[in-house]
Amino acid sequence: MESTGGEGRSVPLMSLPPRQRIEHLFYASHGRLPDLDHPRTFNEKIQWRKLNWTDRRFVRLSDKVEAKRYVAERIGERYVNPTFFSGVELPPLGERRWPTPFVIKSNHASGWNVFLTSNADIDWPAIEDKVRRWMNSPWDPALCEDWYNQIPRQILVEPMLGAGGAPPPDYKCLVFHGRTELIQINIDRFGDHRRVLFDRDWRRLRVQWNEAPAAGEIPKPIHFTEMIAAAEALADDLDFVRVDFYDLPEGLKFGEMTFAPGSGLQRFTPAAFDEVLGRYWRIAR
Repeated sequence: MESTGGEGRSVPLMSLPPRQRIEHLFYASHGRLPDLDHPRTFNEKIQWRKLNWTDRRFVRLSDKVEAKRYVAERIGERYVNPTFFSGVELPPLGERRWPTPFVIKSNHASGWNVFLTSNADIDWPAIEDKVRRWMNSPWDPALCEDWYNQIPRQILVEPMLGAGGAPPPDYKCLVFHGRTELIQINIDRFGDHRRVLFDRDWRRLRVQWNEAPAAGEIPKPIHFTEMIAAAEALADDLDFVRVDFYDLPEGLKFGEMTFAPGSGLQRFTPAAFDEVLGRYWRIAR
């Protein structure tokens, strides 16, 4: 799945200053203007962050290559998916020595991935063309997540996690001031995508966040306690960040760190949960 980045955005929107751009997109998503001076809800505080961020760590920790180094330094190499390749240009097909399945990613964007499950999938010229477009494209400027566009652009190639070509469930820990308060689970992300929310005690919440929830019982992940501890160790000196993991039989693998989930444009049902979640986040004015 590849995001379109800035393609398709109207010229009038991109000509607006950041505050007005944010107000426009927020109104289109939530049906109201955000309070950017006294934000109360989680999604409003994400907009406030986009306008006011100063923490240079956002750049390093949003970089899919650099974040791996940070995780290895902070909690250990065993949590890091190995890297087959990183660089600004893919090597020629004849020099590729990576076993399938593997995934090719941009390090400076969300959703710019190519998943290759067998050698039959490989159309190398088409992949090279896509990768060149990634390297020449900023992450969507309309969203005002400017830290992504300060990342030195690279291509990352790593083993595909999971079995049978299907990605494993994706556990996303929302960590506020060093404490995990919410766990978001993404199921079948590239098919019938479902999202389920749990509190830190693994109690399912009757809340929908953008995608419809999955039916039936969802068991607690095998390494749940370790996952919470690892997320909090990575985020203990940040006011808010989302830390993602995959829970595999052999252990946890780190996914990524995200400072503006959904760019603050995804709706909660009931809407009141947006303010409930926002109370955990004490923004530094």
